[in-house]
Amino acid sequence: MYNVFTTDSFILDSREIGESNKFYRIFTKDLGLINATAQGVRGAKSKLKFALQDFSFAKISFVNGRDVWRITNAVPNENIFKALLGDREKLIVFSNITSLVKKIVSGEERNKPLFDAICSSLSFLSRKNFVRKYIKEVECITVLRALHYLGHLGNSDSFGVFLSPSDWSIETLIKAKNQRAEIVKWINKSLKEM
Repeated sequence: MYNVFTTDSFILDSREIGESNKFYRIFTKDLGLINATAQGVRGAKSKLKFALQDFSFAKISFVNGRDVWRITNAVPNENIFKALLGDREKLIVFSNITSLVKKIVSGEERNKPLFDAICSSLSFLSRKNFVRKYIKEVECITVLRALHYLGHLGNSDSFGVFLSPSDWSIETLIKAKNQRAEIVKWINKSLKEM
């Protein structure tokens, strides 16, 4: 009997394997960054294919196989990429955030605050009432939060105001705009030291 793990997940990317299977890289709330496969997901009758699209949030059930996790079930939530289609600026920031996750998150290590911060950022970015003039600040704050929750931000007390994973108030964005040069400098320093 296999243990089934069900967790909120964000699908970072996928690739086809075999005739109808797919291999996924998935950032999860409870298991960290994992690799998983789904059998028959590309078939016409697959119940999983709509829930397992790249850049989608879903509640996914996994069993731990010999070499890789296997997906047994998935319930779709939201496809961020589709919500951003047609908005070049938002897509660029979205791409930068997902690329950052792929680069700096490694292995199966649970990091719920990081997961919540990334999900909050992507959901905020996809809102229709998003204040466009703060798009660069959303990216800066997201990177700060990611580095913080991975323990790579270093000791800078001046950025504490930006580290609440779900705070997207206009006041926070204005503060980030005013400190953007300093934030970018600190981010670059932290990334260089990784």
